Amino acid sequence: MTIPTIGLSGCDRQTPEPTTASVSSRRDVPLRVAFVGRQRDSESIQRNWASVASVELDMNHLDSEAAALGALTPQVIAAAETSDAMIVPMVLIADLYASRSITELTEAWTESLQASLGSLWPAVRNGAATYAAERHAVPLGCPLAAVLTEAESPDMPDWSAYDAAVADQNGKAAEPLAEGYCAESFLRRVSGDVDRNWLFDRDSFQPMIDQPVYVKALELMLKTASRYRSPDLSTLEVGRKIAAGELTLGIGIPDSEATGAASLDVRDLPRGSGADVTDVDAESTTDPSLRSASVGPLLLPPMTLVGVLGSACRQTATAQRFLGWLSGGEGITAVWNGSIDLGQTRTTPTDLFGVQEQGSPYAQWRRDQLSRTTVRPTTQLLQGGSYYEILDDALRSCLSSDGDAEACLSRVADRWQRLTESIGIEKQQRAWRRTLGRSV
Repeated sequence: MTIPTIGLSGCDRQTPEPTTASVSSRRDVPLRVAFVGRQRDSESIQRNWASVASVELDMNHLDSEAAALGALTPQVIAAAETSDAMIVPMVLIADLYASRSITELTEAWTESLQASLGSLWPAVRNGAATYAAERHAVPLGCPLAAVLTEAESPDMPDWSAYDAAVADQNGKAAEPLAEGYCAESFLRRVSGDVDRNWLFDRDSFQPMIDQPVYVKALELMLKTASRYRSPDLSTLEVGRKIAAGELTLGIGIPDSEATGAASLDVRDLPRGSGADVTDVDAESTTDPSLRSASVGPLLLPPMTLVGVLGSACRQTATAQRFLGWLSGGEGITAVWNGSIDLGQTRTTPTDLFGVQEQGSPYAQWRRDQLSRTTVRPTTQLLQGGSYYEILDDALRSCLSSDGDAEACLSRVADRWQRLTESIGIEKQQRAWRRTLGRSV
């Protein structure tokens, strides 16, 4: 498949669009790529790109599993100075935008990708591709946690019902509470109950994380976690243990390579604590149409990977082709089949029927989820990784010590406020508005 290479504003903006001859003459110049992710994915990308392209990759790998998220931010900004293209978690986009490290994608190029590869699913289009009302990123994957079970279980429409189901599993249940996953699990739980001022007050930008609705959600999370025999697991580890029969119920992602994964029952996540919440606040979502308000907003993982073009880009056409290939080009299924973080993000598969999960129950469920239009952000702010780590560390400490939910979230709110003041409240307000899809 040929990926179109149409002009891009801000990248090589002082030079004309490369011709076929000029691109050919630069095949000996490696494409500089900064990749924030797993070592296995980095190696797979390089190996499979080499099978379809003559331009080598000069891959600068920043291991997202080895480095703390907050510490990654300055490393990624530094890497952007010598990168043509970057693959980064979307929680870092606000910092890259503020440091002028990335460039806006032109409408012509994004439309060419759509014509060639298919439209982005609404959830990743609204929540991952756009920042400051402009297209800055190409979504490259979106692993979503689901309720997984290998046996018949009762309906679990809300988290109270889920807790009751967990109580019947004799400890053989789990949700992702390992380091780096705990905050996301908590935000998934509370997302369906908060109808206004998601995470921060819209006017004062005071943290709302210590308000009663959040405290109530954490109290129920603590109660349910006390029933887990293995509480310190990632989303993938939960999926593997359910497929292996070590657990009977949990929230995770099935591993397509694990025996028994294809037979798992995949269900929607519970929504809310049991109270009816129908008034979803447009200020706290990235989709003003709110057409999916009846089922609540979808929380995209903060580590959702996106491709961006660096302001220091020196090979526009090749960088465009590379990001297009990652989004659905020839041979990309070999990368997707071995990855949790990278995968299909578009509605129309072209040559993608070789993907192992294409017809699995989880793949069908994931497509349905990503077809939703209303999306909520996590901590996509300046130094968003630090905000996320503060919450994650506090929650894990509270879980391990059987702590008090109100005191835990009060400490988080205090630390968030101090971090905001050190950055600048107005600067952070602007970053948050941009995350919600506004230009200012």
